Amino acid sequence: MTRVGFVLAGRTVGWMASWTYYRTLLRAILADPESGIEPVVFLAAGDEHPLIAELPEVERHRVAMLDPRSPGGVARALWRNGLACDRPLGHLLERHDVAVLSHSGHLGRYGATPALGWVPDLQHRHLPELFDRRTRAFREARYRLLARFAAHLVVSSVAGERDLIELSSRAAGKTTVLRFVVDPVPRERQPEREELHARYGVDGPYLYLPNQFWVHKNHRLVVDALRVLRAGGRRIRVLATGAPVDRRRPDHYRELVAHIASCGVGEDFRLLGVVPYPHVAALLRESVALINPSRFEGWSTTVEEARSAGKRVLLSSIPVHREQDPPGGELFDPDDAEGLAELMWSAWTRCDPDADARLAERAAAALPERRRDFARTYAGAVRATIGSA
Repeated sequence: MTRVGFVLAGRTVGWMASWTYYRTLLRAILADPESGIEPVVFLAAGDEHPLIAELPEVERHRVAMLDPRSPGGVARALWRNGLACDRPLGHLLERHDVAVLSHSGHLGRYGATPALGWVPDLQHRHLPELFDRRTRAFREARYRLLARFAAHLVVSSVAGERDLIELSSRAAGKTTVLRFVVDPVPRERQPEREELHARYGVDGPYLYLPNQFWVHKNHRLVVDALRVLRAGGRRIRVLATGAPVDRRRPDHYRELVAHIASCGVGEDFRLLGVVPYPHVAALLRESVALINPSRFEGWSTTVEEARSAGKRVLLSSIPVHREQDPPGGELFDPDDAEGLAELMWSAWTRCDPDADARLAERAAAALPERRRDFARTYAGAVRATIGSA
């Protein structure tokens, strides 16, 4: 067995989508006896994120050094910033017989343990207006260093692979496209329709938009599409869940709420805020279809959730969504409110329970093989990392 280390600390802790990603990856590894991988997770001593409990049962270690405010964390920062060398983390991995550091940066000039780097996306290159100059420069430098020091790299899409090689020619020839697969929440853990009604007022059909309220997620387009429908005497309902905070655009949520009011669609576009993950799955299950109007994705988690659940999806026609191409998916221009309005109305008025049931059955039948492909592609990336070291 190859012991592979994951450091779940720092930015990872605050990024909700990362927990879904790591939970899915670890479960896929453990479910495939042929993967040959033994995961080892390292957590900061003080981190108490509620989703840590959702990770599968793997070897875990609490490490004070992974807290940047601890004495060990300060010393580690001096090594990393001053000498481009993460010797403290390298020593930790060696003490635990870790053969590969995965998805968790690199050790810089301290190369005793090879790194399998992860590049989720290069959004700052496509939407530079959402990043200040300092942040853009930091991201450019971060991923160039990763391309230099990592023995191998995983990206989530062919589009992301192209972006990375364009950023750094060092990445050419050492990338694996690892398209993650989302495991649906077990049906017994999902609330029933009656509980959804009692808690969220869900008392009829709706379309579902479960993206965080970040400006690039493009909720405004859906609001505009609802205004178009209402102007034509057509009414439908959209439920939206997600965190109402965008650190890059602090006023975005307030402005969205004001736009909903000005369009007169407050009854049609309902904001539910953050809900427990099993409730996300239940809201998706009971919806007519899922909408993702985003202007950019690395590899859309919500699209993969819909694919695994066998739910129809309305997707913005960005490159990654075209690449994902889920069964039951339909594309629209992310700037075309009228086009989206027609797709939403078509989904709303179409009633074919048998076709929906067949889509869900095919999704359930395909999931085990998709999960195995995910685990084995990852195992191949680990072997490539060891071979390149």
